[in-house]
Amino acid sequence: ARLIAALQSLARRPALLGLIQPGSTADIVHVRAALGAVAPIVRARSDDIRTEMARTRRLREGALLALLEKLRARLAAEGLPVAGSWVVDGAAPDIEAQLAAFAGHLPLVVKPLRGRGSQGVSVARSVEEMIAATRAIVAGGKFGTAIMIEQFLPGQEITITVMPAAAREGESKPFALPPVRRFDQHDDVAPYNGDVPVSTNSAAMTGEECADPAIVAVTAACERAAAIIGIRTPMRIDCRQDATGDYLLFDVNIKPN
Repeated sequence: ARLIAALQSLARRPALLGLIQPGSTADIVHVRAALGAVAPIVRARSDDIRTEMARTRRLREGALLALLEKLRARLAAEGLPVAGSWVVDGAAPDIEAQLAAFAGHLPLVVKPLRGRGSQGVSVARSVEEMIAATRAIVAGGKFGTAIMIEQFLPGQEITITVMPAAAREGESKPFALPPVRRFDQHDDVAPYNGDVPVSTNSAAMTGEECADPAIVAVTAACERAAAIIGIRTPMRIDCRQDATGDYLLFDVNIKPN
């Protein structure tokens, strides 16, 4: 690429310079001829590389989708409280019709399947907002075209870190650390921690808060989820209350991401 750029720079030199630098006019003619022959090959190979990269990205998204669907199905089958979710291809020709089918479930969370943290995540309260959010993710080109449509949970958000049994001597199964309460969400979405430090919108729950039956239940559910997955490294699970006050698991992250 650097060689091609250097040759292009040389080929674009004004012909008038040939009067100042002997031989340079002939060099420019030769370079332009060489570029004329090489450029189509470079473009074709570049197109092939871009096509292969896009194919690889689709395969990775497909594998990730299959893994997520299998994981959610397994957790749900074990009776764990998992938020409902669906995945669509944001670049599909009929994407607007697909999204319109979710009208009866609004509001819903729209997020990129390959996103990190809350990047690209938003809450849609109308089909129009769902379509706009989906198109924005696809147009951004950063996270691919696989979009997750997720059940919106309107209540308190907490994060529970579960450690593998090996992290504590004598432990035989994964164990949870005290839950962390999240607050100061923007439009019902916790800001990305790369923009807003977690320390400014999170706080460890008190012993009294941890004794709440709903917190006890969701903590046990997170520990069961970790045991089912068979974690060997710390795992963070994001949970949020539904309209009835029950906590549902909506995001499972093995660390490091």
